[in-house]
Amino acid sequence: MTHYQTEPADIRWTNGRPASPRFEDHYWAMGDPFEEKAFVFPGQHDLAARWQTKQHFTIVELGFGFGHNFLATAEAFLKAKPSGILHYFAIEQFPISRETLDQYWRSRGHPLYERMIETYPDLIANWFTVWFHPSIRLIYVFKDANQALPEMESAVDAWYLDGFKPATNQAVFNPFVYQQIARLSKPGATVSSFSVAASLRQGLSASGFTATKRTGFGNKRELLFATNSGKWKPTNCEHLEDEPVVIGSGLAGLGVSEALDRYGIRHQLIASTSHTGASCQPAYNIYPQISLVPDARANFSLAAHYFVRQHAANFNEQPLCWRSLDQTRQDRMNRLSELLPDSLMKIDGDAVLFPTAGTLRPRDPEITLRHVVRITKRDRG
Repeated sequence: MTHYQTEPADIRWTNGRPASPRFEDHYWAMGDPFEEKAFVFPGQHDLAARWQTKQHFTIVELGFGFGHNFLATAEAFLKAKPSGILHYFAIEQFPISRETLDQYWRSRGHPLYERMIETYPDLIANWFTVWFHPSIRLIYVFKDANQALPEMESAVDAWYLDGFKPATNQAVFNPFVYQQIARLSKPGATVSSFSVAASLRQGLSASGFTATKRTGFGNKRELLFATNSGKWKPTNCEHLEDEPVVIGSGLAGLGVSEALDRYGIRHQLIASTSHTGASCQPAYNIYPQISLVPDARANFSLAAHYFVRQHAANFNEQPLCWRSLDQTRQDRMNRLSELLPDSLMKIDGDAVLFPTAGTLRPRDPEITLRHVVRITKRDRG
């Protein structure tokens, strides 16, 4: 990958219905899009019953679009009130702008749409994780499926294939993607798609799935449903005989402790009484650290910056103005600013502005962490 920014969706509206000139297809058929999506995708996977049997359930969607499938799934999940966690991967190569999403859902309305808008990332070709709800982990993946799927190692329970029609979107509907779907799927994993194209059925069948046709929605006579070979079983965490121990209560230690807490894993935190080291500073400037080439470190920094903005209660957003007396360094920063959207980094006169930067003030661990088994303070040595 040589660019940070991903290409946004090109949308043409006709009588209130969006279409993609690139894929020569509409985002949905005639009628109510929410009802259609809810029927074709979450409605086909027996989700309510499967959610009640496990601690973790993973769904991967190819083609996030306007977010109908996710909102319908999240709404159903919260209504079912299972005790586990929903992990939802939303893969989209050509994401819709936040402004377009907001305009669409504001006019239509949905109880969860505002949360989706406030968590929607900038259009960067990267992975962005957010806890949409304490029991819903949403991962936005703004990448080509052919690149994103090989990077995954999840055990997937259900797939939503919602990437326009196979004839014009072979970047999603191709043998390599079907093989990746099979690699990542659990035994008995399920797949649904609006399309019943022969190439899709044959591709899934060649990858180990049993593909069948089911009654479609509205004027669409049929939809596709497929199951992976083997018997589906729920994914539950193995019981840990010994409590995990996190050594150190700096930023890294607190971050690990919070992650364990989100998964309901009781643990011990060992904190030093010595107030030295980088994590003991009274405050930090938080802004993305990027390079001229979007390497792993830069992408991690962008993803971490996004996560902090979403979840750090003590993060105070405050734009950062960066300038250098060294013209070479200043020129480099100016070039970097051209690689990112203005919402993240832009030239401001003789300086570079980070609009989403801010300060982070670490809090006392005993106040921050409420579910740790115990906090042990130890002197160095």
